[in-house]
Amino acid sequence: MKNTISLRAMLCAEFYKTKRNRGFLLLLLFPLLIIFVADIYIIYHNSEATKSIINPWAFYLARYTLTYIGFFYPILVALFCYSVCEMEYKNNSIKQLFSFPVSKSKIVIAKFIFMIAALMSSLLLTYLFFFLSGYLLSFLAPNYGFEEMNTLIFKQVSKFFFVSGIGLFAVMMFQYFLSLLFKSFMIPIAIGGFGVIFGLIAKIWDYIDYVPHATAINAFLNMMKDPFLLKFWEKASTISIGYIFIFGLLSYFYFIKRLGKNKK
Repeated sequence: MKNTISLRAMLCAEFYKTKRNRGFLLLLLFPLLIIFVADIYIIYHNSEATKSIINPWAFYLARYTLTYIGFFYPILVALFCYSVCEMEYKNNSIKQLFSFPVSKSKIVIAKFIFMIAALMSSLLLTYLFFFLSGYLLSFLAPNYGFEEMNTLIFKQVSKFFFVSGIGLFAVMMFQYFLSLLFKSFMIPIAIGGFGVIFGLIAKIWDYIDYVPHATAINAFLNMMKDPFLLKFWEKASTISIGYIFIFGLLSYFYFIKRLGKNKK
């Protein structure tokens, strides 16, 4: 049968399915919720705060938000990846998917583009919401001195999101591959959670850069330890790029060779 469905149509279908994808909503909104809760806490204690030499952007906002964002983001990515696979496994819809007049390669590429766009949207929204909340706190909690943001804070937070983002894309490809291999919810999510916890426990391990789940939380710890310690490109970033290609290819071939076998 001749392929009649375009890549654009497949991509539109992936975005259409986000209405039923709770993992996507969680990925998009949970980091914003963390910042919102931190803002409420900071505003609540405004009367107790006094301006000091310590920059409130780093000491309060970043410390109260990026810590949890760095910890929970890899787990959110793991949940999102599983939800993408679960939608196809549920009611054996994977069989129906391969019955469409479209190449299996287009199906996989559409999914990759959708996942990349989803994670980029989540990171960008969180990044913008972080600075917007700090700006609003300069009016809503004036005792802290949030109006005194400097370029160093802007650069370091930007570095955090850039370095963390590369690590999270590696986590995404790794977790997607696991979710394709295991239909059980517990296995890929447990591995994702273990990666984060292991990263915290073994943060001084010489080979911690090889654990992509630890990239975000370690980027935050480095940033808080020394503002000049965190760089735009780390060793972990190079390793994460390798993971993206390796597990991206593994997911691609597993999807079209194993899942697509005898399902035309």
